[in-house]
Amino acid sequence: MAPGRSKTIDVSAFVDLAEIDPVSFDRSSYLAPPGKDVGKGSVRAYALLREAMRRAVSAA
Repeated sequence: MAPGRSKTIDVSAFVDLAEIDPVSFDRSSYLAPPGKDVGKGSVRAYALLREAMRRAVSAA
């Protein structure tokens, strides 16, 4: 990713847990909208992404 160059994230696919190298779990990564001056549309987009991921996990 190139911070500051784009304000969008395109999710192209989800993978099965077995496809992820366990080394990837050594560090946590967080995805959240930037600073408090972000518009409400961005916050809604992150909420939509979070909900889609939650549903994908619970459906598995």
